Amino acid sequence: MRMKQLGAMPVDLLVWGSSWYGAKPDPQLSPAARLWAAGNEFYGTAPEGDPVTERMFFKEVPTDATLARLSRALDDLRRLGEIDLRLNHPGQLKP
Repeated sequence: MRMKQLGAMPVDLLVWGSSWYGAKPDPQLSPAARLWAAGNEFYGTAPEGDPVTERMFFKEVPTDATLARLSRALDDLRRLGEIDLRLNHPGQLKP
């Protein structure tokens, strides 16, 4: 599974909470990109037929910086959900 990025502008790619079956990601990133990963799993079958589970198949190991980025991303999603409820479902949020 290719993840391809081109360009010179700095970019952070955060991959989290993914389950991959029978394929591992193949990040093809420019030097301007940084890959952060947390909580991903790969499920597949080894050549001899034994089930294989690999946690953290990316080279990066979650650091405090990765977890801080993930926390901010989840905060953004929470805020987006609150806005959606206010705009599209008035009266559903308790004060």
